[in-house]
Amino acid sequence: HEAIRKLFAGFQKLISFSQHNVFNPQIVINGNRAHASWYLLGPFTFREKGDARWIACRYEDDYLKINGEWKYQHLRAIIRVAAAYETGWAQKS
Repeated sequence: HEAIRKLFAGFQKLISFSQHNVFNPQIVINGNRAHASWYLLGPFTFREKGDARWIACRYEDDYLKINGEWKYQHLRAIIRVAAAYETGWAQKS
């Protein structure tokens, strides 16, 4: 639990605003194990420069069921897009 608190405290120092819009869950359960993938698209504002960015990623999660409760075993965020809010992610010709 302490490691999770430390991780989120670091996010709080780095990011002043975020809106996680997570969608298209695909969850496969196999006994006491599960794997899920989700997509995220969201606006983020970073504290250091005050810059706004769009971030899109795919989460790949593994879970374990322990004593009847599902717990994260591993969470991965695979960044697909990190683009400035003002210019977006498309190349201008």
